[in-house]
Amino acid sequence: MTIQPGYSANRPVFTGCETAGEACASHGSSAVRLYSDHAEDSPLIRDIGLGSAPTTG
Repeated sequence: MTIQPGYSANRPVFTGCETAGEACASHGSSAVRLYSDHAEDSPLIRDIGLGSAPTTG
């Protein structure tokens, strides 16, 4: 399976671009966050290549 988000329409929230903890300006992204269920408040899928740390996109 390949996940190909539309770059301009895919606008996940990022923080810390200018100041730690503050939201960055909205922009297109190829980042994909994979959740363990159907809601964004579900835990992220864990990347076994990173040990036990969740993926953050």
